[in-house]
Amino acid sequence: METTTTVKVKNSKSKKLNSQKTNVYVLATGSDGNQVVFEYKGHFLVIDAGVDYFKGDPEKTEIIYATHYHYDHACYMMDYAKKGYKTNTYLALAIDHFDGKYFSFDTHYAHHGSGNSYTLVITNKETGEKFLYATDLQYLPNSVIELNQKYDKVLIEINYCKEKLEEAYKNGTIDYKHYDGKKTHLSFEKFQEQGIINFSNEFVILHSRKKFLDMDEVNNYFQKHNKKLYFEEVNKRVLTYEEMLEILRKLQQNN
Repeated sequence: METTTTVKVKNSKSKKLNSQKTNVYVLATGSDGNQVVFEYKGHFLVIDAGVDYFKGDPEKTEIIYATHYHYDHACYMMDYAKKGYKTNTYLALAIDHFDGKYFSFDTHYAHHGSGNSYTLVITNKETGEKFLYATDLQYLPNSVIELNQKYDKVLIEINYCKEKLEEAYKNGTIDYKHYDGKKTHLSFEKFQEQGIINFSNEFVILHSRKKFLDMDEVNNYFQKHNKKLYFEEVNKRVLTYEEMLEILRKLQQNN
């Protein structure tokens, strides 16, 4: 049996977590499509709909939330809405606060080039677990930094190292359009500058392009700070579409 743990939450007493924890599944991440699922007791919080891999029960899906309306994050939002899922539509993108049965989250505006994106601070209301979800942003919003919050997991992009990106542009392996577009994403240097390493002991890196990263430098940085680091996965449990369907089938049988 899994033992309970205690976490310290700012401005509150320590809260004992249930032995059952939130499962986090990265179904897809990157320019071809994004979708991450938080599951607890057969209920789901789904972030982004750049793919339609998630097939859970709409009645047990608290919301499918698109962080912004770029194609790789939101192209299936209307399809999900037509199937009866609760979503944030075009008219209600900026939900300041969401409160579901098990999950709640607050949104924080993040700058992403000429557009906008929303960073999420997610809470499992029953266990007290906290997660930070931040992708497609140039820098972490000050409103998040000012929370001074410790998270059970941080899911965040580290898109490139500046030196590697400049090198790729100079040698012609990336054109100006994509080079300029990269700069609307979070760099490894900005991640360090903002002290994001202090927000958790476990980091899941989303939306990364390893050819634009100095992987030795990144890995050494996280090892130096004694942090767990996963690229595009949580606990090495990245699911294929078929695996996700199998988990959902078993959940439905148990319920």
